[in-house]
This record gives sequence, structure tokens and C-alpha cells, in this order.
Amino acid sequence: MKDAPADELAEAVRRVHAGLRVVDAELAQASLMEGPNPLSQREQQVLRLARQGLSVARMAERGWI
Repeated sequence: MKDAPADELAEAVRRVHAGLRVVDAELAQASLMEGPNPLSQREQQVLRLARQGLSVARMAERGWI
């Protein structure tokens, strides 16, 4: 983000100040496309379930976490 245009940098600072996260899109893409996935099979499964809308409580009820 350091070399981002001033308006993007200002927006990033506002988002962080509001408690949100800011991730550079190019960095995120590179981290997903390069090297082995650092997550375990179990962690990947939990993320897939969360993407499907299951809550942590629901996953725990079913014994998935």
C-alpha cells in the first residue's frame, strides 16, 4: 500500500482506523497463487463450511470442529 495513490492510501487509513482490515489485492492474489497452501486439510474444511454459511456453533454441534 505504500506506493498506492494518495486517495487509496487515505481510504486504507480510514478503514484501519475504523477497525477494518486492508489487504492489497495484488499481494493477496500472489499469496494465493504461489507456494503450498499453509492451511491444514481441517482448516480448509472449516473455511469451506464457513463459506457455505455455517456458524462456528453449528460446526461444533455437528462435531466438525
